[in-house]
Amino acid sequence: MLVSVITPSFNSAAYISDCVTSVKRQDYRPIQHILADGESTDKTTELAKAASSGEIQIYSERDEGIYDAFNKGISRANGEIIGLLNSDDFYPHDGVIRRVVDEFQNKSVDIVYGDLLYVSQSDTKKITRRYSSKKFSPLGLSYGWIPAHPTVFVRRTVYENFGLFDKTFKIAGDFEFLARIFSKIEIKYSYIPEVLVHMREGGVSNVSLRSRWKTNQEILRACRQLGLPTNTLKLSLRYFSKLSEYFNPAL
Repeated sequence: MLVSVITPSFNSAAYISDCVTSVKRQDYRPIQHILADGESTDKTTELAKAASSGEIQIYSERDEGIYDAFNKGISRANGEIIGLLNSDDFYPHDGVIRRVVDEFQNKSVDIVYGDLLYVSQSDTKKITRRYSSKKFSPLGLSYGWIPAHPTVFVRRTVYENFGLFDKTFKIAGDFEFLARIFSKIEIKYSYIPEVLVHMREGGVSNVSLRSRWKTNQEILRACRQLGLPTNTLKLSLRYFSKLSEYFNPAL
């Protein structure tokens, strides 16, 4: 079972080697790793090629943002299973992909996801927060809850049947896509109670109150498009729930 991993990038020289190395060291094969680069002007593509020993497939071309880059990568993917790994994220150990594939095979599901750890940009051994996907259910979509998106692996048939990312979204395209597919009753999914991805802190949707407001506005738009009942108050409640993730991030 071929697994495709898509990594979008733009001027990601600072962290791309960690990302690519974490894919290359996976003990599962075959893996197709695609770098969907937005015409970086630094050494992103050179470092990615070196870290993968030339195995990564690199496409460097202008795009319309991260969700357009996801779509370009997915369109070029050949795997039965597709995962998305941002250029500053990385897999924490070499058995992540094998664990995911086993879950797909044993449970006969369409989607597999797990937990995510936020780590310091300067010291990736320093854990700042844990994003647990354990309590997710489609009922939580109207509150803005989705599984940790970088941990989500999807059968390619899901993209074929329900479409790619809506690139008109700039921050919450991952929410719109996951809400779209998890609202389908025929979708089968499984949660792995393990950390599948480490993410460096400082993502665009969490860096400021202004960006969080913009994220909520996009989530509101996505919910309206999908017919999910919600409002600003319901979406704000999830931030209070997330506070516990900072107190015991390693748990």
